[in-house]
Amino acid sequence: MAKYKMIHTAYLLGICLILAAVFYFFASQWGTFGRWPKLALSAGFVASFYALSFAIASGFRRSVVGEWLLFAGCVAFGAGVALIGQIYNSHADSYGLFLVWLVPALLFSVVTKYAPFYMLSYIVGHLALWFYFFPSSVHLHYTEGGLALIYGFVALLNAAVFYLAETNRLPSAALKWLAYMMLHYALLSLSNSFVLERIGVWFNILHIGAILSFFYYFAKVRVQKAYVLWTAFAASVFAVFKFIELTVRYYSETFYLFGLLFVACMLYGHAKLFAYLKTLSPEKDAGRLSQIAGKAAAGAVTAV
Repeated sequence: MAKYKMIHTAYLLGICLILAAVFYFFASQWGTFGRWPKLALSAGFVASFYALSFAIASGFRRSVVGEWLLFAGCVAFGAGVALIGQIYNSHADSYGLFLVWLVPALLFSVVTKYAPFYMLSYIVGHLALWFYFFPSSVHLHYTEGGLALIYGFVALLNAAVFYLAETNRLPSAALKWLAYMMLHYALLSLSNSFVLERIGVWFNILHIGAILSFFYYFAKVRVQKAYVLWTAFAASVFAVFKFIELTVRYYSETFYLFGLLFVACMLYGHAKLFAYLKTLSPEKDAGRLSQIAGKAAAGAVTAV
């Protein structure tokens, strides 16, 4: 088994080195090419990976190298789209380039069920959203309601991806983790009173409710110790961020003492959580973990 892993790792490193070599060659010599040679090289680069992948897949029914070459071809397609955008100076609507790249990534995800394509689609899709709402060429001003809608849309999108991954409709552990953390980031952005000064405070209730709900779900409904820890991490980040908000608004020497108490509560809560995680079994002690994790999260929030 270890021998096969080493062989697969060597194949993967070889493909990465080939990609790096070709990208470096293009980057160093790109200025010497004309428009049509650039287009031909970009298209030929992508087509070569797809052709190699097809050739290997035809010879072997299930080939890891063929899957990696297909993935490399999709990455090369994105690089080719970016190069074409550079040729025609289309940086003003760069989200369109990511949307074009998203199409083959999603299609390959549906057809191959290959986890790296799920990750690529997720990352490219989020980049397209980012550059659509916050383009690099112009500055768009959003009201608090507009920003709340953007962050809320991102939160709902990641909640949907997390649900699909949790129910094995999207079989990718990495995608599940990334969507889960991005969901908490979007909820934290909604409760950011530095940006959403008037309405951000009300979204604290939503984020606290989500944290406690996830504690209950991962500790009692479907026991997953790793995600109990990630939820505790999200609760800690939320509590620290809220403490920073309060420090900025109500800074004083007395508040500094509350800061020391806050740190002590955080350390105590995490110590208790780790201690109980070591002795828990998924079947018998799930309810007890739910109570301890809930108390730890509530204590951290109350300390703020």
